[in-house]
This record gives sequence, C-alpha cells and structure tokens, in this order.
Amino acid sequence: MVTFTGIIWSFLYLIMYLFGICTYLIPVLVIFIVLTDGIDGYLADRLNQHSKYGKFLDPLRDRLFTLALLGNIWLIVGNQALPAIILLIVIESNLALHYREVYLSTGKIKEVHWIGKARSALQWILGFGILIQFYWLGVVYVAPLSLVYVMFLASLAVHFNTYYRR
Repeated sequence: MVTFTGIIWSFLYLIMYLFGICTYLIPVLVIFIVLTDGIDGYLADRLNQHSKYGKFLDPLRDRLFTLALLGNIWLIVGNQALPAIILLIVIESNLALHYREVYLSTGKIKEVHWIGKARSALQWILGFGILIQFYWLGVVYVAPLSLVYVMFLASLAVHFNTYYRR
C-alpha cells in the first residue's frame, strides 16, 4: 500500500507541475514521495514482509519519481540541462534493464547496493533543493545546472559500480 501511494503521488506530482496546479505544494509532495520510500523499506524490514512483488515495485516507484523529478527540473532549468538529463535517463534505464535481465535469467531480484540507495538519496536531495529555490524562494542560491551534473555523476558512479563491481 505504501509503495502504491508513492506511485500515485508520483503521477500527481507530474500532473501538478505540467499543469501548474498548486505549484507551491510541489516540494511538500516531493517530501511525502521520498518518505514513502523510507517508510516502505522500514515496514518491510520491521514486519518481515519482503516479497518479489515489493522488490520489483519499489525500484519502479523510485524510477517513476526520478523521471518526474527530472522532467520538472528540465522545465525549471531549461534546455541547458537537457544533455545531463538525457544521460541520466539513459543510465537509469540501463540500470533498470540490467536488474530486469538478472531477474529474467535467475528468477531472483538483485539486492540494491548501498551506493544505489545513496545515489537516490543524493538525487532527491539535490532535486528538492532545486524545487525549493524555484517554487518557494524565487531566488537561486546554488546553480540548478550544477546540481543536475552532480546528479549525473552520482548515476554514473552507480553504473560503474553495478557493472564493474567484483
């Protein structure tokens, strides 16, 4: 239920920024989406309710939210961020395909490495920083484009860790 809530909120987030609905609430909704990820993991551990279904849906929710966040950042920053955002999407898609291939060939969901969790947390924090500047402060304190490139470098690190880790 928590995972589905995060998925639904990710689509709501997408609709809010695409149509300019209650944009001042966007950073609050982003906090709730990120919290669903933490609560979901905590409850699964606490209640010992890990399942193949949950291990599939959790990363799916993360990817949907990350794509929505990147789309929002693109609308904020403009086309100068597009190369980094496209590379981010390519790397994230490649990682998702890798996990799918592992599942199809072994029938097992590959456990997420701590560096992947750190990457997600970093991307969400930096994305949240961009949203705060745009939706609440109206002032740029840290260049959003530089934050997008840090997000890209974090994904690149996970990519290399996933494919070249022994």
